[in-house]
Amino acid sequence: MNLFAEIQDDILGDRPTSAILRKARVLAHRLKNQEFSSWVEFELNGYVDAATLPNYRKITSQIFGDFVSTTRRITNAPVPLNNFPKEWRENFKKLEAAINIGDGVVKIEADINAADTARKNELKEPLPPSIFKYFSHRVYPNMNCLDAWRVISRQQLIQILETVRDRLQKFTLELSVLYPDFSKTDFANNPSISHKQIGHMVQIIILGDNSTFEGSINIESKEGDMTVFDQRNQTVGYQYNAAGNINFDSVRDRVELIAELEKLKLELTQAVRAKAISDEIATKAELKLTKAIQLAQEPEPNKKTIMKYINEAKTVLSDISSVAGLVMALIKVGELVSRFF
Repeated sequence: MNLFAEIQDDILGDRPTSAILRKARVLAHRLKNQEFSSWVEFELNGYVDAATLPNYRKITSQIFGDFVSTTRRITNAPVPLNNFPKEWRENFKKLEAAINIGDGVVKIEADINAADTARKNELKEPLPPSIFKYFSHRVYPNMNCLDAWRVISRQQLIQILETVRDRLQKFTLELSVLYPDFSKTDFANNPSISHKQIGHMVQIIILGDNSTFEGSINIESKEGDMTVFDQRNQTVGYQYNAAGNINFDSVRDRVELIAELEKLKLELTQAVRAKAISDEIATKAELKLTKAIQLAQEPEPNKKTIMKYINEAKTVLSDISSVAGLVMALIKVGELVSRFF
């Protein structure tokens, strides 16, 4: 079996992504294409310049913290930005902006293995202690912030590796279609290969750059045939609780239920970013959850009214199959409200 066929088979198998990329490095050397070679090296050794970072390595995050008062303690609690003065919000929004994952795939694989060993679903990116004072008494009344961080989920890291494998597979398959004879000889020393053509393939298939070609590009092969790479109507997949930080099964009292509901509100934002639901639907559902949380924080909560808002939030989302996980979570919330209120 030649190198080119080995790469395609390895992608379908369970070989580590780093091992596959090392074979891709040999292929890049034989193709003598700078764009493909640079991508392979960046993926193996890491991206130093954020300007060269592909979009699939930019992940969204959330802020969490530990809070304490003289009578209680809340751990791994969300930090909703709407609790802060308006003039602060823009600065804090930067903390929830995308995190650039520039590490090479060897480091990413090691982080995933470490998370598996520790049986954790997420990694923490600590925030500077100087910011804790701004979170004290504003996130939860009369509670000081002991620690704060952003989360990177194990699943987000896995998705980066899966995207690398998927795009390398598509690239090699299209390459074999354009140059079927050369693929059998691993493309070694073939001057007939068009570097401009391969460069376009790297931009469209691997880097996902459709800003210039508006969704599709026609690349002329050496025989004059045309191959179309269509990227229209692609959507980002949404997985409920990909960060693995929402756990209604662990809730033991009203305070913990409120903390989980705050996380659920942040999950609506993730669903919007993934284009699973519209801003309008998310806003409606978030409003219902906010009202339920406000009622739950009252000295004498009205259980019936809390349930009313939880059910209304569930109704808003119930007809959207892509957020079925959110709906199931709200059903669980209803059970907990019945238990604790």
